[in-house]
Amino acid sequence: MKTSKLILLAICAISVVALSGYKKAPRKATFTYGSYGVCDCEGAGSKEIMVRLTVNEDFTFSYINNADPAKKVDITGKWVWDGDKVFLKEHNSPYPIHDRWAIDKNSSCIKSRLVMNYTRLCKLQPCK
Repeated sequence: MKTSKLILLAICAISVVALSGYKKAPRKATFTYGSYGVCDCEGAGSKEIMVRLTVNEDFTFSYINNADPAKKVDITGKWVWDGDKVFLKEHNSPYPIHDRWAIDKNSSCIKSRLVMNYTRLCKLQPCK
């Protein structure tokens, strides 16, 4: 009886130790070149672009932000990739912009925060 209790206790202890060290491997962020923004296939061409970031393979970008009509931004520059973030560099924006974009690990989107302004842009697909 005593031996079976010790064996059962040992099995439980080994199971707890083995399962407590199990962690799901973190998903790597993947980034693809292209245009990120808000899809508007229903009104394609009828509205002005609100926010769009186009990241090119040659490390150049263009960024349009017309969310605030008094502070429209339409700039170009260079970008760098560092880990899971894209940094917009060498631009001449007259206003503060979202210049640090994190890659969303669960979708084809990027997100940024500028003070208390949060922006999330998804990879734009052609309208059908």
